[in-house]
Amino acid sequence: MEIGLAMRAGSTIVVLALLSLVPAQSQSQEVDWNERLEGSTYHAIRLYYNNTPQPLRRITECMADEGDTCYGSDHEDQVCFDTVGCRTEAQIIGFLERLKAAVLEEPGAPQSIAQAVYAHTRLRRTATAVDLALACTSVGWWCDLLRGLAHHHRGLPERAEEYYRRGLTGADPELACRLAGIGELLTRRDRGSYDDLDCSARTEFEARFWWLTDPLFSMPGNDRWVEHVSRRFELVLHEPLLWVKDGRHPISHEVSVVRRGQNDSWSRKPGRPPERWTGKRAARYGFTPASALADGLGALSYELDAGLDDEGYTPTTYGPFLDLPAQFARFRQADSLLVAAATDLDGIPLGRSRTVFVASDAPESFPVVLGPVSGRARPVFAAALNAEPVVISVEAMDESRAAARARRGLLPLSSDGLVVSDVLLLDASDAELPENRDEALALMFGKTTLPPVDEVSTYWEIYGVEEGRPVQIAISLVGGGRGILTRILRGVGILAETGAAEVSWTEPASGSVHPMALALDISRLDAGDYELRIDVSAGDGNRATTIRTFRLEG
Repeated sequence: MEIGLAMRAGSTIVVLALLSLVPAQSQSQEVDWNERLEGSTYHAIRLYYNNTPQPLRRITECMADEGDTCYGSDHEDQVCFDTVGCRTEAQIIGFLERLKAAVLEEPGAPQSIAQAVYAHTRLRRTATAVDLALACTSVGWWCDLLRGLAHHHRGLPERAEEYYRRGLTGADPELACRLAGIGELLTRRDRGSYDDLDCSARTEFEARFWWLTDPLFSMPGNDRWVEHVSRRFELVLHEPLLWVKDGRHPISHEVSVVRRGQNDSWSRKPGRPPERWTGKRAARYGFTPASALADGLGALSYELDAGLDDEGYTPTTYGPFLDLPAQFARFRQADSLLVAAATDLDGIPLGRSRTVFVASDAPESFPVVLGPVSGRARPVFAAALNAEPVVISVEAMDESRAAARARRGLLPLSSDGLVVSDVLLLDASDAELPENRDEALALMFGKTTLPPVDEVSTYWEIYGVEEGRPVQIAISLVGGGRGILTRILRGVGILAETGAAEVSWTEPASGSVHPMALALDISRLDAGDYELRIDVSAGDGNRATTIRTFRLEG
């Protein structure tokens, strides 16, 4: 697993070296990418898709999702009917050879080379597709887009991204806007704001979206973005083919392709429309945020396991992809934000893996990368960051390239007034409570789902108090809509009545930072979700609250 900033910098060097070998493109270069096909390319496609081979075979005998080929298991197999039989391997090869011959007859013709590259990718002749794209002599930016598509299908997302980004830089503005559009992937709240922007004003919005949608910060580039541009570019290249066939795809089909990729099923049942997908192999994971971007980083959330109707993507160069359990916490350190993160690799189906911690405060900005840590079941990380909103990602990958991730958006703690840090949930098997933050971090649970234990230790800090001044502290534990705190075992020597809604006391502050470590008795709690709430008030009337949610296993 290649890790972190050094890798990203190395990738940039590769891109710059590649760019230095290619002549600069003129922004004035044009391609009529909407033109109808003609000449040899037109006739090759019309012969292949509109000619009915003999003898006829019924559609029930020619099913792409059962391993048969109709047009060669490309996207048009979904419209096979009784009058269309399966194409033989010789017919497929003949079709592709005619497309290559058309390129030689019309050197530099944008649509001829585009349809030749596109046909080879969808018919899984990816090596030839790359060769054709690299030999493209048409307009520079158009050739770069075709090279991006070919390398994407060849399983080389880094190279594909280099070509796509360069191609989009010089592309026709209307086409660039179409390929970059993300409206179908947005939540309803974000879609309205996005649609109100014209193409030139969408750049910042799209950059923020793809920053949060990047599957792994610890890998170079963004393969999910490459997949998105490929899906959109294929729809553009498919339109001329449909015109030859005197047909078109409905808008709903195009939306489904952008969200999920090309269909993987064309099963037909009497009286029902054909199924679009029978499985999740085309789109198993939802890397786009489930939360609205308008809600900010503090609300950032993901639902990685994508359903059949969800947006989704399955990486081709790594996976399976797993949701990594983790615990995150924020502390104040002078003028900085100290972020702690821990994960628990026990029970996660990864082999011997390497785990990294990446903090990102903006697109293409990764001020902190820690790790990799290898062979530890519970890696713990802590990093001081600027007191700004930040995205934290803990990422693991094993030798077989199975991957897992925990990602959160965190807001800084207030720098003024009375403030309480996040609460750390600690392993209470050690009879001694931690005396400081470093000791607490060493005991930090790697998740917020706890086994059925008798007690859990906690650690947090209070800021903005004066040494010797009284601080009132109240603790409540709520689950199922009622107060269920049993008692505080260790730390302040308070025993609460079983079932008390709240336990409170007053103690003098030990300084401007007042650390607290307590053990809570949870032996009588049922399995379920709970909310540990800590309220702090000072003599001047200031108040502060922190809440830690956790789940108790049965």
